Amino acid sequence: RRRILRQQRLRLALIPPLREGDTGGWGFSTSGGANAGAGSGGGAKFSGGGSALLGDYRPPQATVTPVGGPSASTAAAPAEPKPAAAAAAKPAGPEAPEEELKRKTESLLAEYASTLDTKEALACVEELGAPEGYRPRLIEAVLEVMMNSLKDKECAALEALLLAMVAAAAVSPADVTAAIRTYTSMLEDLALDVPKAPRLLGGVLGAVVSAGALDVGVLPTLLEGDSGVEPKRDFAAAALRRFVASGGGAAACRAACEASGVKASAFLAPDELDGPDCQPVDAWLAKETLADAVPL
Repeated sequence: RRRILRQQRLRLALIPPLREGDTGGWGFSTSGGANAGAGSGGGAKFSGGGSALLGDYRPPQATVTPVGGPSASTAAAPAEPKPAAAAAAKPAGPEAPEEELKRKTESLLAEYASTLDTKEALACVEELGAPEGYRPRLIEAVLEVMMNSLKDKECAALEALLLAMVAAAAVSPADVTAAIRTYTSMLEDLALDVPKAPRLLGGVLGAVVSAGALDVGVLPTLLEGDSGVEPKRDFAAAALRRFVASGGGAAACRAACEASGVKASAFLAPDELDGPDCQPVDAWLAKETLADAVPL
């Protein structure tokens, strides 16, 4: 019973007073008068006649007047029309040429990854008709897929596609150099994110050099910069080892390096930032079995 009484008191407390004389009663303004709807001492006033209980009550044509009354400026101000341009979305413009080329390149490489059909992919590359300025981006896309791939077979197929592109003059040796330099310019950071990247990129360079499209003299120029010597050595070792394995052997590799003025100590020597545990160049070359392949 106490619970029922509490619920009744709660309902009474939540219902606003509607009786005549209750302070704070509801008032409905039927005119713009200053005292209309003030709700003090007037209780609930209904105009228009009739009984709401009987169903014949006619509500007054009135508006609720805010406290203080409307100002002349706000009362007369019409609603701002919405701009017509907002009603319809702006049609999309034509796709930018480079964005379209990038999308087509991604589609081409995704298709190639599933078919590994080098001949068909090369035909698609030629059909792409990439302008000269975009061709390094095309090679960068190939290299990026290689670095992200977990399959050796897929990496080998992508390298074969790259060599076919060079052989067919779909891209130039200078395009290959520019694309590889994009990654070697940040080689140390790249090696932290993709540990296999230095050796993978070096192997690609070695394959292009072995195919005769690039001179081995490009190797030191690709490793200029302030990266640590360890990722540089990984890159160089992969490039030189690929050159040695191409058929000419260590002697042919050494002769090519001598002709281009490539000396290992000139670009693979450690500095004070590489730490005391970093091997001297001659010891490193011996460990990598490259002592006979490149002049010290």
